[in-house]
Amino acid sequence: MKQYVKFHSNALTEKVRKLPASTEFADVCRKYLADEGMGLYWIDRASDEYRYAHELALMFTENFGESGNFYVSESDMILTKYDKRDYEVAEAFCLNFIHMVYVDDNVDYTECCNSPKWHISNGVEPDAKYLCLSKTSWGKRDYATSDYGGMLFSENVVKKVIEGGLANYDEFHEVNSEKGDFVCYYLCPKNRYRGFAKDNQMTLVDRCENCGKERYNPTEEPYFISRENILKLKAFNITEECIGPVIENYSSKMMDSFSYYNGSRQMVIEPMYIVNKECYNFLKKNYSRMQFIPIFRLA
Repeated sequence: MKQYVKFHSNALTEKVRKLPASTEFADVCRKYLADEGMGLYWIDRASDEYRYAHELALMFTENFGESGNFYVSESDMILTKYDKRDYEVAEAFCLNFIHMVYVDDNVDYTECCNSPKWHISNGVEPDAKYLCLSKTSWGKRDYATSDYGGMLFSENVVKKVIEGGLANYDEFHEVNSEKGDFVCYYLCPKNRYRGFAKDNQMTLVDRCENCGKERYNPTEEPYFISRENILKLKAFNITEECIGPVIENYSSKMMDSFSYYNGSRQMVIEPMYIVNKECYNFLKKNYSRMQFIPIFRLA
């Protein structure tokens, strides 16, 4: 496993590129350059180059945004890359499909309860019954996520997992086009479990006072799972805990620009979709390019 931290340099003009600090940074971190036009670097967190870039970012923070000055900024964004051994020792896996399809407009969401009372913004969840997707958008895919949320599978995948004894049809909701033609299936696991947030020390940021639904900030990989929660897993699972974007530091003006739902701010929150090791092995055997994030046993 390797983790890479995102850095941005403003050495985009000839004037800034010629500055001594800019030239030195480019030379030291050259092998981690991801996009020269954007000054984007992904630097190995365990490397000497990271320690160098981190110190530079701290040093040049006060120059951030000043015309003519060189600066390096460090992002909170971290890219984790796993190797073959990581997948072999993992105890569970998050579905992490790279391919995305775009749903038809005006798709609705579901409130957590009849009288939601959140502190920051109403948490609303994607709901399979509202999803509408064109055959053209889906194409010939076997799996994808959508901009609406959730995990989608082709009829072929669903038939295989059911024939393999890993699931029943009631764990998949049919997604149709506007004309009512079948397109694909939306994954709706019956097995919900609580404990992902605790296992990964996630930060609780909002809660509905009426029903107790919680919203957590995203947490940094790698993910972990306790033995107790491993035993709760079926083939397909969904977490009770939901995750939403980090919005607490947004300005009031930006907050006011969010869409409203029943007179209140809404923020889409989603659970984690998790499969056990048996299901992972089955899916990888049949669909070798399907993407997952490994979850490791908590020590």
